[in-house]
Amino acid sequence: DIFFSLEVIHKVNASFLEKLENHVKNSETVDLLGNLFEDLANKLKAYTQYINNYDIAVRSFARCVKLYPNFNTFIENSYKKPELNHRDVFDFLIQPIQRIPRYVLLLSDLLHCTPKKSGFENVKLALDKVKEVLEKLNQSKKEAESTNKVYSISDSLLGYD
Repeated sequence: DIFFSLEVIHKVNASFLEKLENHVKNSETVDLLGNLFEDLANKLKAYTQYINNYDIAVRSFARCVKLYPNFNTFIENSYKKPELNHRDVFDFLIQPIQRIPRYVLLLSDLLHCTPKKSGFENVKLALDKVKEVLEKLNQSKKEAESTNKVYSISDSLLGYD
């Protein structure tokens, strides 16, 4: 439950990073940068399951910390590691949730810095597409939360909780 669909998200981002690094290596302009983000926007739907499952993942994590002392010790020791900048698993679990709004901010900033004649339309299109995906993800999350509430109430009425 905790890392549900994270592998798919990782693949999407690894592929994007590779394309972005190639672009930076081989180009001095932002002309096609918008195209990279537009292509990424088409793949951001991969975040849907992770985002919809996030609350369940957090509850599962908290339950594991309570139920399994060795797991709790591992988490506490991990937090102390300087290479993790004293962040715990919760800090890392939220990262995929925050990524798409950060893309919107990045593309907005990029749009303001892009000359009208050099890739502006591509960046604008990419920004619009990422915003559209973010809207759809937010809507999907609301629907998933409503469904989870119904299941929770049903479980409560049936005495399963």
